[in-house]
Amino acid sequence: RVLVMEWLDGQRVMSLCSPSQKLRTGQMKVSASGDGDSVGDGDGDDWSEAEEAAHEAARRAASLPLIDLGIRCTLSQLIETGVMHADPHGGNLLRLHGSGDLAYLDFGLVSEVPPSVRDALVAAATLLVFSRDYEAVAGLFGGLALG
Repeated sequence: RVLVMEWLDGQRVMSLCSPSQKLRTGQMKVSASGDGDSVGDGDGDDWSEAEEAAHEAARRAASLPLIDLGIRCTLSQLIETGVMHADPHGGNLLRLHGSGDLAYLDFGLVSEVPPSVRDALVAAATLLVFSRDYEAVAGLFGGLALG
């Protein structure tokens, strides 16, 4: 049984970024013509290998704004609010049909990030971006005594 507070109509993010189902399951076959240059699923909708690759590249490129939004949302949770969804894999994220918004599912694992850790993450990113001081970054996290 699953407790559902609200129904969300969307598509799992994992399916947007991974290879299409037909490619993953090996259901793509050489066309009936036997020319070896086209692939399909046997339903008459055969595409050439180049068309399939172009379709796959376009599908992935269309997902980039959503991936960017997911990264921004996760960083906001981690650095700004300090309360974050601790299991944000592609099965727990949906792109909502209609609006294209991002929805998080399954809040069974949520973490609270203390302000000292948030400050250290910002300092670490700054040290890495501007001075590439890896030893200073290691010292920041060593000093937090997170264990």
